[in-house]
Amino acid sequence: MRLVDQEKIKEFKRLEDAVVTMTPHQVKPLRSPAQELELGKKVTKAFQKEKNPFRRELAIQKILLKERLEPIRDDDLFAGRFGDGFFGYLPEIAGSYVGFYFMEPCLDQYLNSDTVSELERKEWEELRKFWRENATHKLAYRQAWAEIVSLKNKISAQGDDLPEHWQLAQTTSAWMWFVKETTNRVAGPYLNIGLLLAKGINGLKELIKDVYAVNTDPNIYLYYESALALLDFFSDKIIASYEEEADTKGKHLLSAALARIKKDPLLIYTRLCNWRGSIWW
Repeated sequence: MRLVDQEKIKEFKRLEDAVVTMTPHQVKPLRSPAQELELGKKVTKAFQKEKNPFRRELAIQKILLKERLEPIRDDDLFAGRFGDGFFGYLPEIAGSYVGFYFMEPCLDQYLNSDTVSELERKEWEELRKFWRENATHKLAYRQAWAEIVSLKNKISAQGDDLPEHWQLAQTTSAWMWFVKETTNRVAGPYLNIGLLLAKGINGLKELIKDVYAVNTDPNIYLYYESALALLDFFSDKIIASYEEEADTKGKHLLSAALARIKKDPLLIYTRLCNWRGSIWW
């Protein structure tokens, strides 16, 4: 293999490792702690108020989208910059965070500074206490730990020998590494960009309605209802706001694209997909 190929492989491996191991706060700077504290109170209140998981996610997504999405910058070609924070919601893995997350290391770094008042420190610690119990990765760790201990006890009770590598996992750090690595894939959703561009938001809503129409499980109704409500919010509030902002800043092509994606497929993309015979994603 040529040296240049080996160097490329090393670089690709480095990039892959960086993506796999990244956490949200390593990607870009966090928003200010003052902003995050007030937002944290809103999100926590919504989480406590709504018991149904589908409606809870809907309520919190509405808060986060409205608060975290940033204005269009002068050199932006697209809309939708998203500000990172100490906590939030991720539909897919980012480092060890998924679902509802709370990044305690970031909070600890801030609380160690001399600028934090006693009242602010108390409010942050109250949020920390709540999210230690309710963050998705914390729940997953505790559940996996219980399953591992149960498995160990079951094997011991049967008189079987533990696996050879079991002794390597006796320290707390090794145990927690194993727990983390075995619970790191608890979400599988993804956004089908091709389908969004081909169908538009209205088209996605029709697809959801079609699926719901043939679903006979009444318990899943709130899932489809929440999905439709979130698409309505995204279209009527978020995209509409960006559309108006783009026009104000003279970005008329961007404004037109935002208007089209709310209602209709993007014709060029649709024709391309028809030419290829299907949408590959």
